[in-house]
Amino acid sequence: MKNLIRATIAAIALLAAIAPSTVHADAAKLSPFDKRAIQCERFTIVKTVRQIPRAVRDELDRQNQGPMSMADPGQEFNSTDVVTRTLPSRRLIFAAVNSKYCIVHFEHGGFAYTCPVAIVKLWHHKAKLVGFLNANRPYKDLAALKKAIATSQTPDVSNL
Repeated sequence: MKNLIRATIAAIALLAAIAPSTVHADAAKLSPFDKRAIQCERFTIVKTVRQIPRAVRDELDRQNQGPMSMADPGQEFNSTDVVTRTLPSRRLIFAAVNSKYCIVHFEHGGFAYTCPVAIVKLWHHKAKLVGFLNANRPYKDLAALKKAIATSQTPDVSNL
């Protein structure tokens, strides 16, 4: 039984390493207007969780149905399913912020390591999750992330 589990884990790891970055978005929520707007908008890149607007962090907590703790880039986090209780299971890669949108790209550890992207719309100091993308590896920059948002079409609602 142990050998079967090890073989399964090895196969999953191999597929994750060689597979192209897969992207899924909740297309029903992310409207064509929002997709186009994100392509045209200018963003400020932030590299710490504290720089993400409070309303966005609150919305991510609400979607997660509890506190969504996240480490800053370079800090330790639980990247696998071997959990250290004192560390968060998520780590910020980067966030892109302006007055209308906040795009939060982060690593999510666990049995299946992923690099989700939460797309949050901002208005009047409120925030609403309008899209969610999942990738098996991080995007190198905002331009690559914008391209993924523009071309994503597969509906998939995932847990943060």
